[in-house]
Amino acid sequence: MVNVKLSLISAALLLTCSYAAADIVNGVVTAGSPPPIPLLPVATVAPPPSATSVDFDDISAPCTFAQTTGPLTTGYASRGITFNGPTSASGGAVLNECSNFSVTGQSSPNFLAFNTTVAGSLPNGGTPIGPETFTFSTPVESAQVDVGSIRAGTITFVCFADSTLVGTSTTIGGSSLATLSIHAPNITRCTVAFSGTSLVVDNVAFAVPIPILSHSMLGALSAVLALIAMARLART
Repeated sequence: MVNVKLSLISAALLLTCSYAAADIVNGVVTAGSPPPIPLLPVATVAPPPSATSVDFDDISAPCTFAQTTGPLTTGYASRGITFNGPTSASGGAVLNECSNFSVTGQSSPNFLAFNTTVAGSLPNGGTPIGPETFTFSTPVESAQVDVGSIRAGTITFVCFADSTLVGTSTTIGGSSLATLSIHAPNITRCTVAFSGTSLVVDNVAFAVPIPILSHSMLGALSAVLALIAMARLART
């Protein structure tokens, strides 16, 4: 009887140790913890006040890709932007920072995450791979994104006006997110690609052009203001 109890206790201890050794790294449950990665100073740049910003922090996101609902697509269409991966089943998914991508500079607690080493890890059988395309419902004049991960390799941000390439910005992925930005007229879509195995994307921001009044419109506005002023003087 004593041996049976000892066996049960030993099994419980082994199970506990096994569970404790498990960890989440880059959005996937893995055995053991990697050595800590030194985090560098934040290198992100705030978007202009007039920009629309998507930081992915308005939803409750899980720690692993398997717990998501799949790749992000139309979740932010109401803000004028949609997201698409290379296929309908694959692409970036929104994760909580408990996914442990070992980055700094993100807006807590969520970001858009990618991991090319976990094929079929999304619930629909897809894989969180790039490139990721942002499509704008209205052409914009600037777009920027914060990107990083020491395993990202070269990160490339390109923007198009319909089919015409209008700008490219690149960086080498690091533990501190860096801002990539492009300013050009009539941007309709932008794409983020990376040469490594994992990537974090956060704080996607874009700005539509501010309408400029033509000379004829300015003249008409001046005439209206003059009539209003004359009417007020007539009443006094």
